[in-house]
Amino acid sequence: RVAARLGIGNGFGGWRALMERGDFDAVAIATPPAAQPEIALAALSLGKAVFCEKPLALSLAAARDMADAARRAGVANMVDFIFPEIGAWRKAKAIIDDGGLGRLRHVTLDWHLETAANRTAVDSWKTRSADGGGALGGFLPHSLYALEWFLGPIARISTALFQAPDDHRSGDTFAHLSVAFASGLAASISVGVTAFLGPGHRLQFYGNEGTLSLENGTADYVKGFRLSHGTRPAGRLQAVSVNEDADDWEGDGRIVAASRIVGRFLDWMETDQEAAPSFQDGLRVQYL
Repeated sequence: RVAARLGIGNGFGGWRALMERGDFDAVAIATPPAAQPEIALAALSLGKAVFCEKPLALSLAAARDMADAARRAGVANMVDFIFPEIGAWRKAKAIIDDGGLGRLRHVTLDWHLETAANRTAVDSWKTRSADGGGALGGFLPHSLYALEWFLGPIARISTALFQAPDDHRSGDTFAHLSVAFASGLAASISVGVTAFLGPGHRLQFYGNEGTLSLENGTADYVKGFRLSHGTRPAGRLQAVSVNEDADDWEGDGRIVAASRIVGRFLDWMETDQEAAPSFQDGLRVQYL
């Protein structure tokens, strides 16, 4: 709301002057990524803890400035990578880590939906690549963070970006990535944001002794994930029961997932015990 009243582009000095007039300990930023660095840097220069959205910035240099400033300030700094907070995702990771799939062979991540901005054909920062939108800026940060959270460091990425032929806006609407992990494992990522009646969000992990599937075909980004696990003895995928509070939440499921990160953010402020995902994690995703 402050950004809306004052206008983006106050500059470091403007944001710092604004914050100097307030008595508070932390800043939560909810702006387009172009404005986020100057607000975060102003807050960090005053020793304020900062909670950010993804991606951190529009460039690697700006993201590095934010991470460096947070390290120098020595205050809590976190990024809203929500998907590892979901119960089904945590259960899936536990199955993988416990050897429930044997040796992993390959992984696929598919995320196909029609976003509100594309359904209404609006031209906003969410549909402009230069402003941090499009399939790449809006969705790939979550996917890259999640895949490294599941499987470890990514070593190489090959990317192809496309725009729907009838779309005259600047943002990419479809992205396809081939990913190689340091472990030698391979993955593919396919993201489309103009997929009317698309199947939603799905991750599949294929091992020599089992397969794991995470699927959410609902309109809510967090609620509705189904986890299925198949082994050679069973010969088929079977549903895995997961207790997820977000599924009982009447509102947007992202609130429940984000609140778990916010809890660690507040704990960091109180105890000086660092937590993730931090600006360093955001910088890593910006690099990828």
